[in-house]
Amino acid sequence: MKKQSFALLSILFLVSLLSWYNFLFGFKFTGKTSSRSKLIVDPNGSLEVHFCHSENCENILANLAEGSYVRCALYSLDSELLCKAFNPLASRVLVNKRSKCGKVEKLDTEYLMHNKFCIFNLTYVTTGSFNPVKRNLKDFNDLLIIRSKPIVKAFNDEFLELSNKTFGSGDLSYANDFLLNDTFVSVYFCPEDECEKAAIDELMKTDKEVYFMVYLITNKRLSETLAKLKNSGAKITGIVENTKARATKFFYLQKHGIKVKKDPCPGKLLHLKVFIIDNSTVITGSANPTYSGYHRNDENLIIIRNRKIAEAYMEVFEDIWNNRTCMS
Repeated sequence: MKKQSFALLSILFLVSLLSWYNFLFGFKFTGKTSSRSKLIVDPNGSLEVHFCHSENCENILANLAEGSYVRCALYSLDSELLCKAFNPLASRVLVNKRSKCGKVEKLDTEYLMHNKFCIFNLTYVTTGSFNPVKRNLKDFNDLLIIRSKPIVKAFNDEFLELSNKTFGSGDLSYANDFLLNDTFVSVYFCPEDECEKAAIDELMKTDKEVYFMVYLITNKRLSETLAKLKNSGAKITGIVENTKARATKFFYLQKHGIKVKKDPCPGKLLHLKVFIIDNSTVITGSANPTYSGYHRNDENLIIIRNRKIAEAYMEVFEDIWNNRTCMS
C-alpha cells in the first residue's frame, strides 16, 4: 500500500513539474493564425484600468506576481519590489534593457521590444504604458488588468514568439476582437497586426470628438487623419509630453487648427499613448503613435469600447489639461 501511494505521489509530482516547465518554456494553446473577423466572447472576462500618477502600479504588479507563475515582456525593469515578488523558479521575464532584477533574459535584437505586459497564471494579463522602473513610478501612465483566458492566449502566443527570438515580425494574432461581458476589446501586436491601420480606422469612425494624451506623436498618416477629422468638423484636443513637443507633429497639428498643448506638469513625464473617441472608446497600449511604434518595434495596441472606462480616461485628461495633478 505504501509503495502504491509513493508511486502515485511520484506521478503527481512529475505531472506538476512538467506543467510548470511547459508554462515557463513551451506552453502554447495553439499556433497563431489569422482570424480577424472572429469575435471571441468571454462572458466571464473583465478589464480594469489603473492610473499610475495617483495609484501605486508597482504594488499592483507585485501583488499579482506574488506566488504566481509569471511571464513578462518588459521594455525596462528595475523595481526591487517587483523583482522580489517574482519566484525565480516560476517566472520568465524578457527585457529590452539591462536589468538588475535577478534572473531576467536580456533580448539581443536590433529591433526595440517596447512591450510592457505580464501574464499571471495564464489567467490575467497586464499591459499599458507603465514601465516598472523607480524613476517613473509617479509619471502619467496607465496599467490595464485583463482577466480573460482568450486574451491571455493572444499575449501568450506573442510572448513565445519573443522568447523564440522572432522580433519585428511574426504571425498574425489568432483573433483581434473580444467581448468581455459588456466591454469590447481589440488586441493588436505591432508590427504584424497592422497597428497603424487599426488606430486610424478607429479614429475615422467619429465625426464628433477626439481627445489625446501622448508621450510623442510623429506618425504622418495618423497626424493627417486628425487634421482631416478637424477639417470635417470634429473637435480634436490633445496634450503632448512637454520635453518631446519639438520632436513631434505638435506644430503641424496646431497649424491645422487642432487645440493641442504641452504637458503642464514639468516634474512628471506624460508617458501615455491614449486617444479617447466620443467619450466611449479608448485607444491605448505600449505603442507610441510613431512610425517605429506601429511598423518596427514589438508593441501592443489595445482598443477598449466601454463608456465608463472612457469616462475614467477623460477625467485624467481634464485633470492634466487643467493642471490639477502636478502636485499629486
